[in-house]
Amino acid sequence: MTIFDENPLIRVLRGMGEINLDRFTNRLRLQKISFLAQEMGVNGGFPFSWYIRGPYSSSLTSTLFMGEEVDAFRESIQLTESEQNVINNLRNLLGENIDDSRTLELYASVWYLMSSHPNEDELDRVIAIMNEEKPKYSNNEVAAAFRRILEFRR
Repeated sequence: MTIFDENPLIRVLRGMGEINLDRFTNRLRLQKISFLAQEMGVNGGFPFSWYIRGPYSSSLTSTLFMGEEVDAFRESIQLTESEQNVINNLRNLLGENIDDSRTLELYASVWYLMSSHPNEDELDRVIAIMNEEKPKYSNNEVAAAFRRILEFRR
């Protein structure tokens, strides 16, 4: 077994479909799903920090490129129940937008900016940061994502 078979986060990514790093939007999607999956309890061990498009992990990018280089993602894997639960939770949170890079960036960014015990009182702070860092999102989009995440995290 390799890290690509053993790491729960890589396994979740593999369980969600093809890992393809050819296009920027594919890499962005993998980054945001990875961040959200780790926040939902997957122990991937990848540190994330704030970057231009929200939470980003350079070590995750390196690992994925290394896996693609050795063709590690070709074979299918059997997911554990907890890994499948995380995929179900991601699909529940994001719905039909689970593959939309803009929505993923919004949700991952808002989640990143929320405190570990979020409440409605911090919405104005998150909106202010998003206005500064990501003005492409309206206050209504940020508020809707915030409230959906808040509802989901309770």
